[in-house]
Amino acid sequence: MYVYPWHDTAAGLIRGVDNLAMPTELEGLYRHLVERGKIRQLDNYDATLLHIFSRDVLRRIKERDTSWEAMVPQEVAQMIQKRRFFGYISDGSVG
Repeated sequence: MYVYPWHDTAAGLIRGVDNLAMPTELEGLYRHLVERGKIRQLDNYDATLLHIFSRDVLRRIKERDTSWEAMVPQEVAQMIQKRRFFGYISDGSVG
């Protein structure tokens, strides 16, 4: 399993494999899987994008908040709009 890091705004940290908060009863299993290479940290990420969460993008699409378009690559936005993925509804304007 590959872990993509995320920005933990409450703690002011970038969270990943090495500093993930884990329930005590799962800590041993988690460490075992990390040490055996079954859970790995992705290292080729763009830290400037860590504030974007897919659930926020989906919520904005459903709420017809066009700010979601700046949160995904242009090609992805076009595909979502063209195929009306994730409940996308056009506002009817031409632009």
